[in-house]
Amino acid sequence: ERKLEEFFRTQETAKAMEEKAAPYRPTVDYIPTSISEDVYQAIKYCQVQRGMTILHGDAGLGKTKGAERFIRENPNSAIYITVTPTCGTLGNMMKLLARALHIQETRNKLELMLNIREKLEGTNKVIIIDEAQHLKLSALEEIRSLSDPNSITGEKGTGICLIGNTE
Repeated sequence: ERKLEEFFRTQETAKAMEEKAAPYRPTVDYIPTSISEDVYQAIKYCQVQRGMTILHGDAGLGKTKGAERFIRENPNSAIYITVTPTCGTLGNMMKLLARALHIQETRNKLELMLNIREKLEGTNKVIIIDEAQHLKLSALEEIRSLSDPNSITGEKGTGICLIGNTE
């Protein structure tokens, strides 16, 4: 009985706080700023050119909001992942990317990367990696290689957009 009372009390408190904060919340999810619009255009350029772009700046400038808008407007041609310090290693980054691409995970990194490349080849997708400052060097190098053209088929690489804080 105490657990239920505590649960309902917490729910009531959360609802009261939500109502109190409602007038201070923006009514729209995206407010265009010069930074968020530049991020959007840079991602589009990266996708069209199938190259690599690095977008960096201080926290709270609108980098993520610009990327989120791009994902909302281009859900079939963009892959979005957010990296945390735990996900910054090569193996963990590959698992995140495989999951975003709906590829069955395997413990063999080479096999996983070949599957990722196969899934991306011939598509016009762009991979957006937010909080990219957490990527380790080996993970960055592997990601960078995805933007390289296929030397055998001549097929262009995949557009890669790294977004993060300046470090």
